[in-house]
Amino acid sequence: MAMATLKTTNLRNRIDDTKKRIAKLFIDQCQNGAQTKCLESYKAAACGQFIGGNAKNSKQRGLHGTAAALRVLAETDSADSRTLIPKIITYLEKREEIEVSLQKEKARQKCNLDEKNTIKISEVLYALSLVGHGIQSTEPLVQKIAERLIQSMKERKGWSYFVDDVDPPQLLPTAYAILGLSANGYPQAEGASEYLAEVLKGRYVEKKTDRNEIDADVIVDVACLYAITFAKVHIQNDFLKTVLKSIWQKLKPLLGEPLEQNIEYSYKRQQNCYVRVPWQLYLIALSTHYDFNWAFSSSTVQKTLKNILDKAQYAGLIYPHSGKMTSARTNAILFEVLSILEDKLAHKNIFWLCEVKEAIIGFFRHKYTRRVSGVLFLVLTVIVVLKWCLGTGKVTDLGQEIVGAIWVGLLLTSLKK
Repeated sequence: MAMATLKTTNLRNRIDDTKKRIAKLFIDQCQNGAQTKCLESYKAAACGQFIGGNAKNSKQRGLHGTAAALRVLAETDSADSRTLIPKIITYLEKREEIEVSLQKEKARQKCNLDEKNTIKISEVLYALSLVGHGIQSTEPLVQKIAERLIQSMKERKGWSYFVDDVDPPQLLPTAYAILGLSANGYPQAEGASEYLAEVLKGRYVEKKTDRNEIDADVIVDVACLYAITFAKVHIQNDFLKTVLKSIWQKLKPLLGEPLEQNIEYSYKRQQNCYVRVPWQLYLIALSTHYDFNWAFSSSTVQKTLKNILDKAQYAGLIYPHSGKMTSARTNAILFEVLSILEDKLAHKNIFWLCEVKEAIIGFFRHKYTRRVSGVLFLVLTVIVVLKWCLGTGKVTDLGQEIVGAIWVGLLLTSLKK
């Protein structure tokens, strides 16, 4: 059956298998990739923008990829991950020193810019929160990054894309900063979450702005809703389900297409940067939290999820419009979303809405149901003909029989599809 994944036991098995495959890709990349080979003398390891395949020959490495690797390996219970995690933390702690010694002074500017990038350092901060006690101390690095974020908070509301920006708070970097700070217990995440919640409330509940068209802002709103939903914060959120419903209506038609959104931003209007927002993954996670029985259990989401799991089975999830390489960051987010789904599915036995729907469709498509419907159609047709011949000949006298015959005929036609 097309909806075989509706049984939660089957879906849980597929999720677990996909997470293991993603973890294996990261372990292989961090152990054998060219970007790590030159770090052996430093007892360090790192990851680049891409994993698997040709990416193993690339020497590129950075904070997005390394944070993604740490995020996945920190939740992977294996000897390889326990060996790699301290090496990755060493790289993050000594990154500028290592890169300058390998690439000379040209690396210093890149490292300094990355250390100012709110999204990048927030993702590192979030990944560090997942490292288990006893593997390697993360407190000094956590404190260093957290203080940098706290000191750069704008108007006690949020963050710009770079910590030394003079721009007012921007929604997307604020969302990722909330996730990083809240995961490590910093209270500044609460105020920022309330700020994002008020923005979403104004847009989708009070409707102070026109949100009729699908644009990049809606995608950013998905990331914001994801952050304040799954961050470790306590805010008044009874209206957030309404926010999801409004966003859902706009984006549901696009769930069938494999899409993520590139968001562009710049440093002091000079250097252009971009970050990918895998909004479909975020939207699936949100549907489990706010509307499991209807949104998440809908055939639309289930087909989308099945396609994602199918694509991620071997080389990791790839969004065609983003290129042919497997993104480390996107697959780390997929790993995170699958962990959320695992937790939700642990308390659910069946997607009852889809099960009922499939049971009804299965009943009407059964061969015996089709036979009975065929006989009923013939009987009604014969009745119409006999009444026509023996009666007054007025069509109005045969209304019920004609309508019944037409309805059963249409039913038969649909059952054959």
